[in-house]
Amino acid sequence: MSNFFTGIAGEENEQKSKAKISRVQISGLLYKGDEYVRDRKSWKMKAGDQTARMKLADTFISSMCKNISVDIFTGTGDSGSLHVPTAAFHPLLFPNARQGALKCFPTPVQYNVNGTSILHISNKVMDKLFEYGNFKNTIEAMKKLLICSHSCPIAPDVIPLAPFQTIDPFTIMTAPDIMWCVGEDFYQEEFKYGKISVLLIQVPCFKDRKQAVLVKTKSSLTEAPSAQLVSFNVNL
Repeated sequence: MSNFFTGIAGEENEQKSKAKISRVQISGLLYKGDEYVRDRKSWKMKAGDQTARMKLADTFISSMCKNISVDIFTGTGDSGSLHVPTAAFHPLLFPNARQGALKCFPTPVQYNVNGTSILHISNKVMDKLFEYGNFKNTIEAMKKLLICSHSCPIAPDVIPLAPFQTIDPFTIMTAPDIMWCVGEDFYQEEFKYGKISVLLIQVPCFKDRKQAVLVKTKSSLTEAPSAQLVSFNVNL
């Protein structure tokens, strides 16, 4: 898989197109779905499982970030994901990968890639929106967040909130070009946010679908971003 993202896999003509990939973004590293154990009043992952998975993640990420940039977003089950904004992974947790182009982000977060503004909404926020709201699907929930110009309107009432003083970190000051979250299946839709078109993307969970999404960022102010699905034949 790392060979695919770094442009090594395939024939020469295939490598040429894959070599255009400049960043790999991963949301959620450690959570597998069945490894939590009861510890007093909360569910926790075994320390041994965490250590082994961090080493495995470091090995995999380091095989890519020597050639391309890798961004990690804290996801469900990761340390620091119980509140918002979630705590970003510390680079020291990845002794090999941090030697390359590695960045760790909290969530929700709005960031910029090659002049394209991107907003990522964490699973924590989306899960609680569905639990307390009446949404048909993830895309509808993301539209509502854009309309209210806030990436986490249910904090601190529903989700614990890290304190802030002057600026609300969840206020959407400028409309993003792309807004994405992790869901079940791949889906994309263009949404008109005032005069701006926002590409809403639901990225499938890799553990369940063995799929990733390739996103083409804007190369000019008039060009719109696009996304396509890629499937992998791997055993997890």
